[in-house]
Amino acid sequence: MAGDRISLKAHNGIFVNDQRLPINPATIDGPDLSTFGDIRGRNHSNEFYQPYENSELKQKAIVVPKGELFVLSDDLHGDDSRTFGTLEQDRVIGRAHFQLVRRFGRLGTCLKIRFQV
Repeated sequence: MAGDRISLKAHNGIFVNDQRLPINPATIDGPDLSTFGDIRGRNHSNEFYQPYENSELKQKAIVVPKGELFVLSDDLHGDDSRTFGTLEQDRVIGRAHFQLVRRFGRLGTCLKIRFQV
């Protein structure tokens, strides 16, 4: 959310305002993130890019600007704000949800539970 200070430390955790999120730190891999200049990745053409490389924000701590969000993928291995930076809040058009699917028996009877946030 706007004003939150974000940092990620490989195999140590994700920190929001110096508080570690309750996520298994062993799942955090990749480079440490503490400044906007640390945000980088590869696009769908596998080309390397750094969105803040030539920005005045490059050396500044990652503080989420007003009207923007810092988003993380659910498996922490996909494209998210660690590679493309913050996202304008008005571009978010869906609702977050959690979906659990379980198959039973040979015929694949399915139980689906959805939680809306």
